Amino acid sequence: MQSGFAAGKQDQAFDFSSGIPRLRPLNLNTNGEISLENTKFVPRSNLEKKDYCERDELLFNNTNSAELVGKSAVFELDQPCVCSNHMTRLRVNDDVNAYYLEAILNLLRGVGYLGLLATKFNNQTGINSDTLKLLRVPVPPSDEQNRIAVAIQRRRDEARRLCREAEKEWETAKIRFEAELLGDQCH
Repeated sequence: MQSGFAAGKQDQAFDFSSGIPRLRPLNLNTNGEISLENTKFVPRSNLEKKDYCERDELLFNNTNSAELVGKSAVFELDQPCVCSNHMTRLRVNDDVNAYYLEAILNLLRGVGYLGLLATKFNNQTGINSDTLKLLRVPVPPSDEQNRIAVAIQRRRDEARRLCREAEKEWETAKIRFEAELLGDQCH
């Protein structure tokens, strides 16, 4: 378990060539996905090897609103990244599937349990490392964890496909609507 680090404006780089993306709560969605959109960067020169996220680590959002504290995702990006101090990096034991644990943590967040465990301060809530260490989750045999993780990934892939399809349909509908509304002025 390792917390990320704080970085103020004076500690930032501004692009991929001079810096490394620093993942913040906004980079994790509630479905266990990581996005580099609107990412802040920190200079490579300020970093040590221990600061970098490792593949298959679980990223846990430890500071957020009561509804969003505990958002979790498995780090699987090829892009090197580091984490803000609002994130905790978890390395799981060999007998725990990181994707299974991510699903359990996101479930506990979704039903409000992690919000209840969190400490409230300045319109935010936080789960510190000591509280996180005390959290007990069910850990079925590895084959069952793997089945659950695969089923979740299948559903995520299907949801992404449906979102892409809906986006295309929306764009087509907008074009048709504009053409109907404006007639020949559009062409």
